[in-house]
Amino acid sequence: MNSAEGTTISGGLAFYASGVKQITRDRTGAKLQNELDQASSQRDAAQAQAAVDESYAQAVEPVVLRGLLAGQRLLIITEPGASASVVTAISAAATADAGATVTGQIALEPQFFDSSGTAQGSLGQVTMAMARAWPAG
Repeated sequence: MNSAEGTTISGGLAFYASGVKQITRDRTGAKLQNELDQASSQRDAAQAQAAVDESYAQAVEPVVLRGLLAGQRLLIITEPGASASVVTAISAAATADAGATVTGQIALEPQFFDSSGTAQGSLGQVTMAMARAWPAG
C-alpha cells in the first residue's frame, strides 16, 4: 500500500468514526430529551395535583378547625427557613377558625439542631431556665 492509499483509508476510517460518533450523539441527545420531557410531564402533573390538594384543604379548613382549640393558648414554634406567609396563615387559622389565642412565637435557630456535646449542654441550660420561669398550672 502506498502513502496515498494509506491516507485515503485512514481518512475514510476517520470519516466513518466521526459519523458513528455523530449518530451516537444524536441518539443520546434524543434519549436525554425524551427523559427530560417525561420528567417535565411528571413534574407538571404533580404540581397540578398539589394545586388541587391545596384548594381542597383551603375549602375544608374552616369546617375542620371550627372551635377545635377554643379557649386554648397556642405557642407557634418555627424551624429555620420557615415561610413567613405560612406562619401567618397558620396563626390566622388557629385564631379565626380554631378559636385559639396565639400567645407567642419561637423561631428556632440552626444551632438548635446541632447534636454536639456543647450544643446539648446549652440546650439543657435553656430548658432548665424555661422550666423555672414558666408559671405553674
